Amino acid sequence: MRRQASFQRLKSQATVDDEPTTSSATPAKSASATPVPTEPDGAAASTTPVPQIKKKKKPTSGKNKLPLTFGAMPYNVTVLDEMNTIERRVLKNEAAERIRGTRLTLDEGCLLLLFIRYFAPVKRSFDRSEFSNILQDIFRMTNIMVIDRMFVYCDRNQDFFLDEKEWIVFMALFLRGTPVELREFAFNVYDTNQDGMLTRDEIYILLKFSMDSLDEDEFDQQECVRDLVEVGYKKLDHDRDGIVTPRDFVNAVTKDHLMMYALGRCVSDRHGKRLFYKILEQFRPLLADRPPEHY
Repeated sequence: MRRQASFQRLKSQATVDDEPTTSSATPAKSASATPVPTEPDGAAASTTPVPQIKKKKKPTSGKNKLPLTFGAMPYNVTVLDEMNTIERRVLKNEAAERIRGTRLTLDEGCLLLLFIRYFAPVKRSFDRSEFSNILQDIFRMTNIMVIDRMFVYCDRNQDFFLDEKEWIVFMALFLRGTPVELREFAFNVYDTNQDGMLTRDEIYILLKFSMDSLDEDEFDQQECVRDLVEVGYKKLDHDRDGIVTPRDFVNAVTKDHLMMYALGRCVSDRHGKRLFYKILEQFRPLLADRPPEHY
């Protein structure tokens, strides 16, 4: 009995002694499972993240540059195919033939041909939508009715396209027209039924398209348009015979230049001309003897 009691006492003592040993061994295993990063000799441990150096991007060439758009059409010429001497000679001969009877120079005729051939390379003509985009984006015209009338007036053969000859004739008038030519052009644009006179109904339609963007009630807008029609008709009817003839229109515009813009602007301003010539200048390297690879 004495020997059995001593054995039980030793066993219980061994169990008590094993508990701290097991608890101390557990963190030792966890410490060995996750290695602690060591710093090299002479280097201090730092918790601040090292900033990454961004590499500079290489400049892209003209071929990869996306064209800049002013609206629905891109007007930034990025890549141009070089022209040899024969192609330049043919281009100048075609431009000389198409600018005949206009005030455009030979260089302007060549640039206008390059413009239409770059943006319409297949058909070499502008349809109604492309013509409208050019006038809205570059020349900041907003009256859709007036733009549509301008296209109809310039489309001489009535094929719903402006070919190269019609395009150059229009731009010659648009960019270099005399005041008398611009007044005659404006009257023909406003004369929607082409009967040689302006009626109150035609003026009402033109003014209504100009005021569609205003946030007003339909009734108030109609009343405002009717009042403007009466005021404008009194100023345009110079001889007070109830009919606005081309002579009445010219006299009214001569007396007040702003009357040409009252029914919707159909002539270019200085800003539009400056921007359009800036776009045309992008094609000038093609007229040189040795154009650059990329422009």
